[in-house]
Amino acid sequence: AGDEAAAAAAAPAAATGPDFAAELGGEDKLSVEQLHIILDTFGATAEKITACHPERFEERALLFWEFFEVLMQSCRELEAGATQTPLAEGIPKLVQTLLAYKGLADQSFVTLPAAPAGEDGSEEAFGEDDN
Repeated sequence: AGDEAAAAAAAPAAATGPDFAAELGGEDKLSVEQLHIILDTFGATAEKITACHPERFEERALLFWEFFEVLMQSCRELEAGATQTPLAEGIPKLVQTLLAYKGLADQSFVTLPAAPAGEDGSEEAFGEDDN
């Protein structure tokens, strides 16, 4: 009977969706101010990291290692920004925030932006390998 009561109590919460503030907030994740610093500098960071790519900026995608370079530069922006968050604190907070967001995306509560379209209008921005 206790299991049924617990399941019944959890059902309304599951039907309404997650508490985004609880999922994405907390001492182990980035604050709203820290998120704003990253969002405000993200375009310039991505442009700097992908500067050697031959594609126009709007068509670029991060290579595997560039993703980590963007994460590190974002944490450096936190250190230099208004919050002056030390790297040793900013890195784990950014990782925990991204993991929380990924968990919400995996459950289809949030979506990621669409991939850039190729020149022919297709969703595939990169050509197929002939191998």
